[in-house]
Amino acid sequence: VQPETTPPVEPLNLNLNNAQDNLYAFTKMRGSLDPEQEVVFYWTGSIFLAEKAAPTGPAVSEFPGAILRFEGFNIARFVPTNDGVRMISREIAVYQNQYGQIIDCWNNAPVSTGAPQNVPVVHVHNDPVNHTVYGGTPHEMGDQVVWTLEVMLRYPNPLPVNQYPLFSASNTYETAELFNFYSMKKDLNDPTQDSVPVHISWSRVGQPVPWMKAGITDTKLIYHTYGRKLLGGFDELPMNLQEYVINNAPEYMTAPQWDESPNVTSWKYVKKLIDTGKYPESCQ
Repeated sequence: VQPETTPPVEPLNLNLNNAQDNLYAFTKMRGSLDPEQEVVFYWTGSIFLAEKAAPTGPAVSEFPGAILRFEGFNIARFVPTNDGVRMISREIAVYQNQYGQIIDCWNNAPVSTGAPQNVPVVHVHNDPVNHTVYGGTPHEMGDQVVWTLEVMLRYPNPLPVNQYPLFSASNTYETAELFNFYSMKKDLNDPTQDSVPVHISWSRVGQPVPWMKAGITDTKLIYHTYGRKLLGGFDELPMNLQEYVINNAPEYMTAPQWDESPNVTSWKYVKKLIDTGKYPESCQ
């Protein structure tokens, strides 16, 4: 008796220029078609300092090295709506020294416009981070699909200069965040997969974060990171991140259950700490 064989699954042959196929593929890539599945994206990398050279001063030919390391993750669920898919998530990222150790105190000499001082580090605790997904921008390259996303932001700073002079670079918040998501065509076209393997790169150019107490400055920070989707979820994160979350913010082990607003940013989070007297003045 010949054993029964399962017929091969026919690929979907998605057309990524079609809005419905695009949303389907982007949801599989960035999240999951299963609204109950928790999707974890992990990243790690370095933060560099970009100081503006004086236009009429001596020419400068060197560039500073990395001032910090940066490591974090986003944990999300993707819930279908009438007009797209709602991403319901929160994220944590930690600042580290060059040895990869999470730090709670940092000397701000690289960014300070005044006398350098030790400043308490405020790690990223953003909850919620929610938005509606309508699809993505795909670029087919051989057997890969590269999805690009550029987030250019400029709006009134939650920390205006006249009220928060040490914590605010400008009355205008300015940043650019650049994402690349790398997925395989065969995975996107595989109807048996709700969520597919993805690698990412993420870069950010923006003002010094408030806890650095850089004051008014046109100096910029450049974040350069790489990472991937962790198909095994929270348990696949590096142990240092798992331990940080378990000891400091265990709710981040899971994605939010409810779609709430408004979103939290690092600037809003630090403002709340300052306004409630919970931001320490110094550290050692």
